[in-house]
Amino acid sequence: MRGPWKPSRTVVAVVTVPLVTGGVLALGAAPASAATTRCSGWQQHTLPVVGKIAVKTCVQKDGYNHKAWVHVEWFRTYGGTDFDGVKVRVRLERKNSTYKSKTCDYTKVMNQYKLGKRNCTTARVFSTQKGGWTGDGYVDLNFNLDGKGWKRWELKGSPSVS
Repeated sequence: MRGPWKPSRTVVAVVTVPLVTGGVLALGAAPASAATTRCSGWQQHTLPVVGKIAVKTCVQKDGYNHKAWVHVEWFRTYGGTDFDGVKVRVRLERKNSTYKSKTCDYTKVMNQYKLGKRNCTTARVFSTQKGGWTGDGYVDLNFNLDGKGWKRWELKGSPSVS
């Protein structure tokens, strides 16, 4: 792979489909309920093997429903069992109080694939409380054969939604 690895960018396309009635239906456009999503910038960690892991924390408000996720992407030059453990913890918070959390274990998939991406997502929370909703979390990493055990990587939280 030439050049530095960069996490992917999501591109949303709008496709128009003519209807039999003469109108046009737009597919892939934003839903009518205008959900608000905020994400942190990419946060990267160089792996002791040749590769990187990049994450961003996100939060979404859709009406009175709120959820958070950590988007994880990785790249490794070589295959094999590089990880004894990779666990991602995501928290949906309001004013630094946790409402929901979830832990995702990506050890198997990251050892199996040299390149990939996953989302670790909390359950939705219904709340009429406004302001201060954020996504936050951390990644626990344990590299194979380095003798250092588990290392915690604290993530920068997402911007808030109201």
